[in-house]
Amino acid sequence: GKIQLVALLGFENGENLYLDGNKWLAAYRPLVVEKGPFLIGRNPEDESILSIHIDLDDKRVNEQEGQSIFLPHGGNTDYLDNIANILSTLNQSLDVHDEFVKRCEEHSLIESFVLDVDLESGGTHRMSGFFTINEETLNNLNAEQLAFLHDKGDLEIIYMMLASLSQLSSLIRKKKAV
Repeated sequence: GKIQLVALLGFENGENLYLDGNKWLAAYRPLVVEKGPFLIGRNPEDESILSIHIDLDDKRVNEQEGQSIFLPHGGNTDYLDNIANILSTLNQSLDVHDEFVKRCEEHSLIESFVLDVDLESGGTHRMSGFFTINEETLNNLNAEQLAFLHDKGDLEIIYMMLASLSQLSSLIRKKKAV
């Protein structure tokens, strides 16, 4: 029941229109993509103890090619240390995101939206269950409310989220080209 910030990579479950084989086609790579098949694990006896887990069923995990995660004589590779930093950043951002969403909800800035994509192969693909920023409500905030959101660093995030909506048309073109 919590709102989660996401990067839209496609219109169907598991679809990534920014990936062509192993080649990433966008200028920015979200951390949730950058982390690859790695996950944060918690110790069942002490949830404050975190560890790195790997999804062994992920097709990128193999022993023949790719990045090594351990050095030949023990220890982590720079690659695994980078993954640890990415996972740590994602984990630390959870509370920050929750607080951001809470402040947006307090100002009635969050609204649901539905996107219908007309596909050339026929039919319409409907995306629902997503939320965005209500621009009209944002534009009607008073100076004190805007200053509060600015002081918390929320305005920059809000404007980046609104600007990212312009990428939907590019994503739709990619979908139609598939």
